[in-house]
Amino acid sequence: AQAGLGVASHASAKAKRQAQDMAGALAAAEAAVGADSENPVYQVEYGIGLALNQRTAEAVQILESALPSFPTDGDMNDAAVGHWALGQAYMATSNFTGAESQFSEATQKMDSWGTPFQMLAWALAAQVQYGPCRLKDAVFGERMQAAQVGCPASDSDYERCLLYTSPSPRDLYTARM
Repeated sequence: AQAGLGVASHASAKAKRQAQDMAGALAAAEAAVGADSENPVYQVEYGIGLALNQRTAEAVQILESALPSFPTDGDMNDAAVGHWALGQAYMATSNFTGAESQFSEATQKMDSWGTPFQMLAWALAAQVQYGPCRLKDAVFGERMQAAQVGCPASDSDYERCLLYTSPSPRDLYTARM
């Protein structure tokens, strides 16, 4: 019964997080950990919930201990979000080196998420590494501002980011309609 409760609570936490119900996601993740406190997958989801609810110190503590134990055959999307959440928590505590390493780890695990999320994580890492941007083109700057991230300072970094922020042909077609 406890195992079933853990699985159901974990699934509920993920669904609520994806539906932007942060308080509900945290409560469900807490229930999953309550059912099996040794499960690193549940602990990572709990840490994500803490980070998304601005409980930064607790999130750092949980994620730092749970992420190294995350199973290699587990859902790497969950691991990627865990690294992303730890990176966000590090940003909030001005641990920029730690944030950059977590965002980098997230991008390596989230290939299946596609370029928008990779761009966000890479841009956050670039913001940490390079600081404020000199905007080279208005559309690029607007996209980076809309994503609430900075953009890189060097020409090569700008070109690298531009690959991730260029609109797809479908987006261009839709914009013309």
